[in-house]
Amino acid sequence: NSLMRMFSGNPERTVTVAIKDGTAKQLKNAWDKKALSACGSTYKVINLKSAVSTAGGHNSLSGTVACN
Repeated sequence: NSLMRMFSGNPERTVTVAIKDGTAKQLKNAWDKKALSACGSTYKVINLKSAVSTAGGHNSLSGTVACN
């Protein structure tokens, strides 16, 4: 199934955002905006990793989406 998605003209895209001192909600909103702009339309979440805190005080969220 993932192979079919690769050739459907809508390849999966990895979306990553990092916000300094961001809350979980801010992180999710930023990730959502970036995923929407990457796809130019709605998307389906394929895999969303858990948020990670980096040494510089940033919270990072990464995931994979398939554009609709």
